[in-house]
Amino acid sequence: MTMKSILFLSLASLAATLYAQAPSRSPTGPALAPQARTPLHSSTVAPPLVAGNGARPGVPPQLTQSANRELPQRVLFDRPFGEGGDLWALGHAWKGSFDSSGFTFIPFFGSDAPRNFPLRLQLASARVGEVTLPLVAGNAVLDGTVVKTNRGSCVETVATDLLAVEQSFVFDTLPNRGDLAIDIVVQGEFDATTTDHGIEFRNPYGRVTYTKAVAVDSLGVSLPLQMTWDGDSVHVTIPADFVAKAHLPLVLDPILTTVSTPTGVSAAQRQPDVATLQSPDRSLVVWERQFSANDWDCFVDVHGPDLTFVAGNITVDFTFWNWQHPKAASNMASDSFMVVAQIDAAGGNPWIGGRVVTWTGIVSFYFDIERDGVVGLPGYNYTPDIGGDAWTGGGGVYYCVVWEHTTAPANNSDIHFKLVRPDGTLPDLLPRALTITAEDESAPAISKDDRQDRWWVAFQKNYPNPPFDQDIWSACIQYDGLVIHAPFLVSSFVSDELRPCVTSAATPEGGAPVHLIVWEMVNSPFDSDLWCAAFQDGATPTVALNSWNLSLTEASGAFAARPQTLPKADSDGNRFVIGHSEYNGTDYDTFVSTIAYVPSTNDIRFDETRVALGTTFGVDDYWTNTTSYYSGGNLPSPEYVIAGAKISNNTIGVWEYGGYQPGAFFSTFLSQCGVTSPTITPTGTPVLGSTVTFTVSSPVAGIMFGLPGAVALQPLIGCNCILGIDLTGLVTTGSPLSITLPNNPLLVGSTWSVQGFGVSGSNCLGLFDLTHTIDFTIR
Repeated sequence: MTMKSILFLSLASLAATLYAQAPSRSPTGPALAPQARTPLHSSTVAPPLVAGNGARPGVPPQLTQSANRELPQRVLFDRPFGEGGDLWALGHAWKGSFDSSGFTFIPFFGSDAPRNFPLRLQLASARVGEVTLPLVAGNAVLDGTVVKTNRGSCVETVATDLLAVEQSFVFDTLPNRGDLAIDIVVQGEFDATTTDHGIEFRNPYGRVTYTKAVAVDSLGVSLPLQMTWDGDSVHVTIPADFVAKAHLPLVLDPILTTVSTPTGVSAAQRQPDVATLQSPDRSLVVWERQFSANDWDCFVDVHGPDLTFVAGNITVDFTFWNWQHPKAASNMASDSFMVVAQIDAAGGNPWIGGRVVTWTGIVSFYFDIERDGVVGLPGYNYTPDIGGDAWTGGGGVYYCVVWEHTTAPANNSDIHFKLVRPDGTLPDLLPRALTITAEDESAPAISKDDRQDRWWVAFQKNYPNPPFDQDIWSACIQYDGLVIHAPFLVSSFVSDELRPCVTSAATPEGGAPVHLIVWEMVNSPFDSDLWCAAFQDGATPTVALNSWNLSLTEASGAFAARPQTLPKADSDGNRFVIGHSEYNGTDYDTFVSTIAYVPSTNDIRFDETRVALGTTFGVDDYWTNTTSYYSGGNLPSPEYVIAGAKISNNTIGVWEYGGYQPGAFFSTFLSQCGVTSPTITPTGTPVLGSTVTFTVSSPVAGIMFGLPGAVALQPLIGCNCILGIDLTGLVTTGSPLSITLPNNPLLVGSTWSVQGFGVSGSNCLGLFDLTHTIDFTIR
């Protein structure tokens, strides 16, 4: 028999002896209250989870906020429509596009400008002496931050800067040494004025200066030039005597600069959304930034663990198109994200389009999802949402995009959807109708992933009779696009019920998957509450298990009189986090709360209430778009990424939130004994669905696990030790001990104990010594 076997048998015999002598105590279930004792040391910092268990590193339940989305400190470039498409560039004071025949400069006149005011510049002619130089269409090529386009007889170059661009025409060869004259056609909604330095283009919202024309040869010899304006073209001429002496190449240089009017405001940033991947550990934040009143651009950041930046200010769109209501989801099979939005060309009928973003921040070319005259049905398409897929099994993996569709702006609206492959291609060109009724359906929302092979959809629907208010409905789409639960009513109070969201499924221990639908109930123009309903897969998946007024339940209804709006929620696989905005009498604040659905009582329980995200006095905070790491993978994870916007500051904030109760994870009860006593070390985070591991330092060791206790061993067998485990249900095992905590909400708040023993031969029976006892509370 080995020493380890003898050790276990000895401990088992000892445990049986002590159990027989111990006073009896009736167990009260897994949340049994521990014996009263004072921990001598506590740790509120969660050690990292065990390597290889697939869960994210543990973080404290308090919020970790990333840096605000600032303007990029470099010029950004994009070719969204493929290698043959236009090249786009974006600075702080301008954006522009480069095509085969010219350059379009779009000055930033502030988000409150009624629209964009592009200034189109195209080289119309070039002449040397009496010889007209041939000009050809070219392809814009990016060289660092300089855009070069071969025009045949010269190369047009545009050196970009955050505040201005410098346009040049480079002549490598000349047919003679006469005067060199160029004409540049300029088009735009501006009044042109000649100044001492060039031409100034003005309108009520700002001005663009086209100035400082200069000729420079290869030796650096330069000559300032006069620019003239004839009503539609700028003319610049290099005199023949300078051309005759110039060393080629000869360069002609003017500079374009944006000058905003004093009323111009900084770029508004709004409508953030988030998506996550578990492996690799990534989260994506998408938001829209306003260039003018009818031109919103779209950007994303990609984060790694603890919201560290992987890639920031990635451009999804800053073209002439107007991208609004961006949404994102993830796909585990391809390790990528997809961003979709409602798009229009500064007016007209909007459509749905998107782009793919890899986990490293690489963006695909643009693709249409539903667009009148291009793909799908005629009509107008609004407010999309997208659900992803955490399955990695191979084929049949899709995103599901839902949106509101009308045949004309004032016509009846229905909810349509399409499956989209991870590369942006469409298995079906025509959409599928989720609703086709005489009533208007709008504001569709879809779960972040198709957990249990299905996406749940929620939307609001107009009641067809007085008072013609909005109700909440739901439906279910299978992973292959089959509608397995046709639209059904969720809630129909005589009041407007608005802005629903729907979570991914949670699976409490021993139960069927449960998801929540959360929405806003308007009680009066000055009071709205948050409601939710729970639904369970099973025999009656379209019948709510129960519903609750969250505003009355949370904090005992202390804040129920405040207008509470814009709910967003998701599941971590076991519980749910719900965020919202509310008006405090001065401005809007944002909060998140963690709740659990308890199957045994068919009720909800608040485990953490009203954690503040944005509560800056005098600043309106909106949006708590919330996604768990579980929605981006296959393993439960109690952590979430949340994005919101500070309206007056025009910033986007991002938080990582541990959706579990605050407090110490581990505390140490001093029970160690022995001359060379072993130690016990915990790793992991004691959160539902996660794994905690305990390791004893002795080479021959074991571990006891159970409820907290405090029994002195000396009176019994002469050991100067304390047994820190209650004898009721004590379990003995080897070291290390790994415990995967069940997804049972009833365990939250319960405290358990682990104590190690190892061979030193200096104490109890000359066989073993005991470690300190580690108590851990499930959060």
